[in-house]
Amino acid sequence: MSRTLIIAVCIAVTLGGGCCQEGCPTNLDDTFYLQTWSIDVYTNCSKQLIDELRQNTDNCSAKVQNVEVCMNQILQNCTTDMGNNNQMRQHLEASVNPYLLSAVDRYNTIYCTEGGADIPNIIPIIGNIKCDYGIQQPSMACGDDFMEMFKNNPLNETLCSAYEEMVICQTDLLDQYCPDMSEEERFNDDSLRKRRNIFCADEDSDESKNAYVSDTAAPLFRISLFKVIWSYFMAIYCIF
Repeated sequence: MSRTLIIAVCIAVTLGGGCCQEGCPTNLDDTFYLQTWSIDVYTNCSKQLIDELRQNTDNCSAKVQNVEVCMNQILQNCTTDMGNNNQMRQHLEASVNPYLLSAVDRYNTIYCTEGGADIPNIIPIIGNIKCDYGIQQPSMACGDDFMEMFKNNPLNETLCSAYEEMVICQTDLLDQYCPDMSEEERFNDDSLRKRRNIFCADEDSDESKNAYVSDTAAPLFRISLFKVIWSYFMAIYCIF
């Protein structure tokens, strides 16, 4: 293995958590991170499915079933070391279960059913209570081009950028329909919708999804300067 590849692997493990469950939520008060974590569990496992199906659609149902296995494994990894923290465990399970329960049926319908099954609408919803209800119709209209492309070919690689354009269109509506939203709330709403994009390879994903703003604290970034510096030293350690 080349030295460059070793460095890349070490940095990826350090930033991503590797075998250690650094990314697992540990604070019940940080509701926004609980949301982003559960969405990321769904998105990351779903991306694996899309990548596999783009290569080969054989054994479609088995590949779809692996999405459930993937999400359960992440959940188990996060809850194994929690000891007697039953409340935290219950919150993690409750946050993942809605995605877990719907993913297999939805993906079987979309990707494994012959004969043009009805494709469910997957346009993300702007759900902030400070938004005028009138935002729903134009928000859904932002997804018209995306949904047309999705229904024609749900494995189309250009769905990645089409989804991102849909989210941008929705976010542009916030000024008009959600004048009372703070910058933090606006950022969080935009971030949650971006994180649901399962159609991008990791290198194509919008980097702004990694940005993090707590709903109880000043803006933060999950990938901190300390973490980047630490990953550098870990990479050096891996070399020697």
